Amino acid sequence: MVSIALNSNRDVQKALADIEAARAQYGETRASLFPTVDAELSHTRSKTVASGLSSASQADGAVSSFELDLFGKNQSLSRAARETRLASEFTAQNTRLTMIADLTTARVTLATDNSNLALAQQTMDSAANSRNIVARQMAVGTASAGDVSSAESVYQQARASVASYRTLVAQDKNAINLLAGNRAGEPAARHSRESRG
Repeated sequence: MVSIALNSNRDVQKALADIEAARAQYGETRASLFPTVDAELSHTRSKTVASGLSSASQADGAVSSFELDLFGKNQSLSRAARETRLASEFTAQNTRLTMIADLTTARVTLATDNSNLALAQQTMDSAANSRNIVARQMAVGTASAGDVSSAESVYQQARASVASYRTLVAQDKNAINLLAGNRAGEPAARHSRESRG
């Protein structure tokens, strides 16, 4: 799940793109510290039809240039680009760690809410059984209408808790999908199969 998230999360992808841009910028500014060489080679051959004479000429040329960095401008630009690259790498690492921590927290929250949902479901089932027992007792005259009303109230509260925990579990799953870079409502396993295939 974490590796899927690292490969799919938009924030992580943006941070990695920023690193590539910073590396390219650093390479360009670093190149300005070295001399440049331009070379040119040309060859011409011609033949005159009337005289049958042919001639050939060849020209070679090379130009080298170097800018003296008297005031340290190129060195400063290179240093600034290097610092930008390092900052981008740090930001990407921080983004990865934050995403992993958020994903781990979301998974723990989902496990907790699933556990609470199971307990709420058991409580609701127990309250439903109690309500049925009290209703039967009232039918034979051993329980009052107040007892039935009380049992119904406990059942409705338990039912509301189940609905609340179901909502929380759905929200937890959506949060995990979002952190993993999945489209809304799409299961993580299906998304990982599509990204591999």
